[in-house]
Amino acid sequence: MAAYCVLTYPTLEHWLTTAHLDSNSDSEQASAQSAILRAAESTSTHLTIVVRTAGAALPNPWDPASPSSSSSSSGGGGGEPTRTASPTRFFLRLERALARVYSIATDSFAQRDLVLAQVDVVLEQLRRQPVCIPSSSATTTVIRWQATDEVESANQNGTGNGSKGKDKETTPVPADHTPSGADHHYDHHDPHMKTLYPVVALGGTFDHLHSGHKILLTMAASITSRKLIVGVTDDALLKTKKFRDWLEPLPFRIRNVENFIALIRPEIECACVPLQDVYGPTATDPEIEALVVSDETRAGGQAINTLRASRSLSILRIFCIALVAESTPSRVPSSTNLPAEALTTKKDDDDEEEEEVEGKVVVSPATKMGSTGIREWLSKRRQEEQQRTGA
Repeated sequence: MAAYCVLTYPTLEHWLTTAHLDSNSDSEQASAQSAILRAAESTSTHLTIVVRTAGAALPNPWDPASPSSSSSSSGGGGGEPTRTASPTRFFLRLERALARVYSIATDSFAQRDLVLAQVDVVLEQLRRQPVCIPSSSATTTVIRWQATDEVESANQNGTGNGSKGKDKETTPVPADHTPSGADHHYDHHDPHMKTLYPVVALGGTFDHLHSGHKILLTMAASITSRKLIVGVTDDALLKTKKFRDWLEPLPFRIRNVENFIALIRPEIECACVPLQDVYGPTATDPEIEALVVSDETRAGGQAINTLRASRSLSILRIFCIALVAESTPSRVPSSTNLPAEALTTKKDDDDEEEEEVEGKVVVSPATKMGSTGIREWLSKRRQEEQQRTGA
């Protein structure tokens, strides 16, 4: 049975500001988390979470017709301010919001040892067209949740009061609120920072496409206006991978990437190319302007820029996603042993800003679980089946 969870917020800013909040202290976030969990618990195979914004009158930062986000403050005069945020400037905030939503769902599946269950988070403003939500039926569950816009309206009217829902008394969220250090990696005043980059590249193995991959791909798609080049590591370079027998073949991995990009941002071109080395098209393609990497591949990004400089090609703007796992191993299925290097322990569990550790985005180990962990889980499952059947 497939399941859908539709989360509706007044504006994109409202979601970016509140999605990362601790559900133990924020009633709206607790309510949204409950909706995600109910949807996740209704399926063992596939959950699609749609983040929908009701503020259709506000400019969409991914709409080519929107005003330049480099001037995202008030337009002056007595009218309403035009606040078209720039995707490149709220990069880390978007990652944090996505990571929290993915964490809630993947954590639920991990607790039930459903490592292969798929979670897709679709931001409709990024997609720029609505997701077709089927009706609830015997084979499909649809959970709908909506935040009230009382806080947003109160702040836009300058009252500074309001609540996030009926019978909820919480501190109102300022309309222009940016969490401290949210865009830690980037200079807000860099005149060379574009709103979107026409051609963006990234690379990876993308084996058993999981939440970490999907966050990486979504973040790359979020700063692309025309074309996303995805280098997918060729089978020939994966001969030393652990549990190699469980690696998905290259065409299957490419198809999964293409299908996911078509789901979250169908208007851009997705060019998947086999990677024979760390450079791929970035070594020769003058159209590429930005590169999205993870902490694990940051050194590769620097090597790419060194090579491009030697060839008189433009230096790529590097955006680094910042996922780091919490120290909550009890949430990971007992049959799964994650590689030690795949998990980074949160240093202070009592940190007030628990979602951010030295500029990192904190997620559960289930979200951080890599392809190696999935292959190991599959291998152990096969061994357990053989022991039961005596094969």
